[in-house]
Amino acid sequence: MENTLVDPVEDGRADEDYDYANAYWWLHKTLMVLTEDSAKQCELMEYDHVAWTIRDDASAWTQPVLELPGAGLSDEQRAAIGRLLSEVASISDDVAMVPNLKEEHLRAMNNSIWVPIRAHAKQLIPLL
Repeated sequence: MENTLVDPVEDGRADEDYDYANAYWWLHKTLMVLTEDSAKQCELMEYDHVAWTIRDDASAWTQPVLELPGAGLSDEQRAAIGRLLSEVASISDDVAMVPNLKEEHLRAMNNSIWVPIRAHAKQLIPLL
């Protein structure tokens, strides 16, 4: 019988698998932060560019999870991730880019735009 195993490094899949696993890990970490209330989010992010970083990370890691081979996502998962991506993309710079001060971060994260995003992040975690 002929050996039909293919080395994932030789055929390029290892990089794709790593890229997907890395993107998924960062997306999950971002979702975990998103599920928290505003004070906890600021604390977890050490009051350092909180809204901007969460917005940027959510945008940066949802797209690769949707696009990289090996995702194997269901339609429901894709829709939920896409909805979150759309919501995060709608956060304006006025909300996300605030002076790097504790009070400003708390104010930004208390903006009502985050309420549905937090709820959808909580719903998305068990789907993944």
